[in-house]
Amino acid sequence: TISMLPIKLYKEETGKVTEVKDDHRLKLLNDDTGDTLDAVQFWRAMVTDYYLGKGGYGYIKRDGNEFKSLHYVDEVSVSINTNVDPIFKDFDILVNANSYKPYDFVKILRNTKDGAQGKSIIEESPTVLSVAYHSLVFEETMVQKGGNKKGFLKSSKKLTQDVMDALKAAFKKLYSNNSENVVVLNDGIDFVEASNTSVEMQLNENKKTNADELCKLFLFSSNVINGTASEKEYSNAFKAGILPLLKTITSALNRDMLLEREKQSFYFAFDTKEMLKGSIKERFDAYSVAIDK
Repeated sequence: TISMLPIKLYKEETGKVTEVKDDHRLKLLNDDTGDTLDAVQFWRAMVTDYYLGKGGYGYIKRDGNEFKSLHYVDEVSVSINTNVDPIFKDFDILVNANSYKPYDFVKILRNTKDGAQGKSIIEESPTVLSVAYHSLVFEETMVQKGGNKKGFLKSSKKLTQDVMDALKAAFKKLYSNNSENVVVLNDGIDFVEASNTSVEMQLNENKKTNADELCKLFLFSSNVINGTASEKEYSNAFKAGILPLLKTITSALNRDMLLEREKQSFYFAFDTKEMLKGSIKERFDAYSVAIDK
């Protein structure tokens, strides 16, 4: 969604706001970054690192006061070297042992406390992700074993080693998800189930619950992801989950993509009019009330 929203540049003077359309920075942010990634790929990569890594980092190539290109840098390749002063914070950004200053990068950071690196969802909510992951692993194991139950064999008499080896081999084939294999238990040997069945474990219900919990991490309803959300529900998700990130991005752009002399009157902003406007029914209802009153 963010990669589809156009970024615009505005100038405010004497209380009047005008849109600037001929600035080269708009091309870098919306179309051709000058890197191997275009603008859509650039923002998708930046947002991915914002949620899953220490933050999204884009190197700004300058020639004096000219902005030449914008280069995405994988957050794995970024290291932060901070000072020790908790008040007057400062840091250098290291990439391949080369040191850069903070103004050399556009940085979008999640829940940061130092302005240098953020906290990922993986770091912040490991338990929710772990439960969902291990549920999938358990389901995969069930599928591989054809849904056969775990358990143990109970014998009323002592078994020879050959008999035990034969039983182990037979059960190994059975659990290899080959329906043609059959295990024959002789008289005096019983199979005792040792775990719940998939129905008792309520795998489907757990998957839905896990999906809902994962969506909450991004402040989204699962209905938005599966396409059953109403327009109002989608609008609420946009305001709760996307608008704060848009503000984070524009704040970073205003800090690092504007010259010092421009910061008094210029600012970047996403064009969200199409995303935030009400449905046709809501708009016509509003017009109707306005005409009546």
